[in-house]
Amino acid sequence: MQQLSRNGSRSQRRSERPVLQPELGSERPVLHRELVRREALLDWFSVHRAEAVVAIFAPAGYGKTTLLGQAAEADERPVGWVSLHDRDNDPLELMSHLASALDQLAGAGPAILDRPQGWPSESWSSAIPRLAAAFASRERSAVLVLDDVHVLENRHCLEIVGALGAAVPHGSQLVVAGRAEPQLGLPRLRAERRVAELGRHDLAFDPIEAGALLSAAGLDLAGGDVAELTRRTEGWATGLYLTALSLRETHRAA
Repeated sequence: MQQLSRNGSRSQRRSERPVLQPELGSERPVLHRELVRREALLDWFSVHRAEAVVAIFAPAGYGKTTLLGQAAEADERPVGWVSLHDRDNDPLELMSHLASALDQLAGAGPAILDRPQGWPSESWSSAIPRLAAAFASRERSAVLVLDDVHVLENRHCLEIVGALGAAVPHGSQLVVAGRAEPQLGLPRLRAERRVAELGRHDLAFDPIEAGALLSAAGLDLAGGDVAELTRRTEGWATGLYLTALSLRETHRAA
């Protein structure tokens, strides 16, 4: 698979530690070897390749970005990755970043926002159809990932992402992930059965995955103890990891 990412000043993105860390100078997540591979969820991605939009919403620490990184690594389609920031609540800022990602995917990004210096900020709306068309006209299937979409609050920015979701060409996908679902027009796409979704309970680790995570963190527990710990943390990846670190230190001190 060819994995594509946007380079820029926002190289140090927020991550769901300890699951992964960002690669310097890139939006692409770096997947460490000791990460637990979410085989069942990766199979889920394969099953839902036909849906235009994949939506993943869960609280922090459930491994959303890690899962998306693993899915991108396993996908043979080119993947454009945009990690959103509060600054992307500026429509022109958001359009610029999306156009850059689409440029990598379709070779047409800069032309989407080719504008003279001092272009009025109100004119961003005229570029939305071109942005959506650049995605819709792509001949080769591709995936565009928008991570941390929960930071988007600006109505116009939400409309931009919604327009992309409505323009996904056959065989391609728009993947949106965040801590909460913003107003992206997903209800209409749900009614059209064009959305595949994962939530908190889907992302929760089962006892087998929890055991692998604990072992990678240097803590080997009996099966019953792993099951109990998984139940107490409700499969929360970060909770499991932090508990493993605490128990490991306790054992060392004993």
